[in-house]
Amino acid sequence: MTAVNSGAFARPLVISLKNTQIHATKEKDRDTDIKVRVTDIWGKYTGTNRVFLVRAYQSGKEDIALLSNQEVPLSEGEKNVYTLDFLAARPDPGAYVLEFRVIPQGKEKYHPITSAQRRIQVVAAVGLTDGSVLISDRSERDLQGKVISFEQDKTIKNELELKGSQHLYITFKLRNVASGRSVLVHQTFIKFTNVKSKESAYFVVPHLGQAYDLHLSATKLAPKFNFENGTYEIELIVGDSFISESFRWVLAKVNVLFDGKPVPSSSVVKDPFAIKPIIEHKFRPAAVRAPEYMTNIFTILVIFPIGILIVGIFRVGGNFSNFPQNGLIPLYAIFFLICFGSLLGLIVLYWFSLKLFTALWYGLGIGIPTIFFGNQVLYSYAQQRDPKKQKTQ
Repeated sequence: MTAVNSGAFARPLVISLKNTQIHATKEKDRDTDIKVRVTDIWGKYTGTNRVFLVRAYQSGKEDIALLSNQEVPLSEGEKNVYTLDFLAARPDPGAYVLEFRVIPQGKEKYHPITSAQRRIQVVAAVGLTDGSVLISDRSERDLQGKVISFEQDKTIKNELELKGSQHLYITFKLRNVASGRSVLVHQTFIKFTNVKSKESAYFVVPHLGQAYDLHLSATKLAPKFNFENGTYEIELIVGDSFISESFRWVLAKVNVLFDGKPVPSSSVVKDPFAIKPIIEHKFRPAAVRAPEYMTNIFTILVIFPIGILIVGIFRVGGNFSNFPQNGLIPLYAIFFLICFGSLLGLIVLYWFSLKLFTALWYGLGIGIPTIFFGNQVLYSYAQQRDPKKQKTQ
């Protein structure tokens, strides 16, 4: 890095933003200008440079440039900081992408920056306008009802009344206080709260164009509050990461008369964070084992073939008189007996501990030499019984 930053050849420049968030309203102790710092790779002063804003656009809207081809002037009192009055373009709150270009002007050799993108957030104060509440007998909006206007942070004086077959419409707009333009935010809710029981329900307010419009019917509210008549508070909640100050307030109170009777239930509201009852797991009881006489019979049946083998050897008169003695055949016979015994031992291990595929893998390794040695021994016996065949070969 030191060699790269030496004066032997052109050194790279680094561009960064001192602030990644600005406020759309000019107030004390708030950053309203974009400050660009140009340094070398060690963060040191690089002399005079010309910084240009190639273009600035809102994230997700690359085709619409808010600013383009503007030179960023040097800030007063700071050597390597350049200041851009981004609020002159009256940006809406949101995330923006800034593309810069830097041309070095000093005597020292520096590489120019042809294109460098940086991101910044614009935070603005948002206010509510054109707020109205309409209670109608129809499911489609019409003017056959009384439209009541409301303002931000003010509650409608008279209590509203919503009957079982009526519909409630709440409309409003949100605007940027600095520019006056309508804006859309991420979180907008209407909260209904029963004044008596304190039970509440939230409803997302959808937007239609630049306006927010919520349509609720008494039949939709009834199941959420168990058809309990009474006074309800209507609270508006507005929030967003690009809003300097979110807000919420009770905009109206409404007396709701549902069509239907409440279902009897406990008057105590269940706490969703209360300790849950202990879950007692019931495991399957152990299987009943066979009686002792059955296990003894099974053991005798398993051992019975081995006993027959031993008795048969003694009756026939087992001996080693026919054991091969010529060449490598005796070794083949010994290895065959060892491999055959290993296969029997593998079967026993499979019964007690080994898994199926593990036993098959071991059986493959033992079975191949067993077949080879057995084939050699049998071929030797065949030659001994047929001497004519041995001479022809």
